Amino acid sequence: MDTAATVHNDSGCSSSDSNDGFELIGPYDISSMDDDTSPKSDDNNTQSNRDSNNDLSTSYEQSCDSLTYNTNSIDSSHVESNVDFTYDSCDDSSESESGDEVLVAVGTDTEDCEICSAQNVPEDFLARHKRVMHEKVQWPKKTILCPLCERLFRTKFETSCHLIRQHSIDPTGFYDDFFKNPLKYASAARVEGEIRETMQKIRNILKWLIGGIK
Repeated sequence: MDTAATVHNDSGCSSSDSNDGFELIGPYDISSMDDDTSPKSDDNNTQSNRDSNNDLSTSYEQSCDSLTYNTNSIDSSHVESNVDFTYDSCDDSSESESGDEVLVAVGTDTEDCEICSAQNVPEDFLARHKRVMHEKVQWPKKTILCPLCERLFRTKFETSCHLIRQHSIDPTGFYDDFFKNPLKYASAARVEGEIRETMQKIRNILKWLIGGIK
């Protein structure tokens, strides 16, 4: 498959290996690369390039004027099939600046947003861009309260995930157990003063319940 790789830095200049079809977007540290710009053919270098691109495809978030998207949405198999790239620094960049350079990656099917200045937007992201940036589609409001840390969440699913990850609590039957053994959750959190805070939360919840009953 023919490919093209373009490196952009803060100064706006770029250099490219002129093939067609694919252009990879994301941060890429080229400070450790040598001056040889020819593609590496040995297995070690190929595997190194593959690992670098795998890291790129999972960690980079791209912002383009009004558009923000994550490279997790890019087909990882397509990225992995184009790993034998050679990335060159442009003339105006230095080795110390290479960490600030951006290796840009978009799919072949792109469009420009007719409403704003966003250009070369992948078709899959363009509809999302319009909904979020121009139609101002709003997420549901956060209305569900965690009784331990008082963070708000949009859905019961988000709240359950929070209880598991943040407080190491099985959400099944949590609220019943919380009223029976509040100190257990305070000690599990391992935070100074948690017992006092937990008791205050219980008081607040009881006040809310009594007020709701009235």
